[in-house]
Amino acid sequence: EAPIIEHIWQIQTYMWACEQDSFNLGVNTDPEEGYIMYISKAMDTPPIKVFTVKKDRHILKQIINKLKDYKNGVDRKKPPPYHPICEENSFNNYMAKSCPVKEQCLKFNV
Repeated sequence: EAPIIEHIWQIQTYMWACEQDSFNLGVNTDPEEGYIMYISKAMDTPPIKVFTVKKDRHILKQIINKLKDYKNGVDRKKPPPYHPICEENSFNNYMAKSCPVKEQCLKFNV
């Protein structure tokens, strides 16, 4: 029906990052529109679904704020406070377990 929200955030980040790119990728990119493609493994459904994703300034603002928080944390050697979902579940929920910076967060927030 629609792309997964994490994938929307991912493509928004890619579109924004391509705009920031100071070197030449060798291909033209469109910072205003991206695509998410799902390829089905099942034989009883259409094999490919493609969704167009337009740049969303609201999502980009959240992404950029998260990147700034992360950079400030790295620069100060102290990341922002734990996310409430992580702390409430003692880092035992899916979000915390799959977080790419979980170890750094735990290390600096002792």
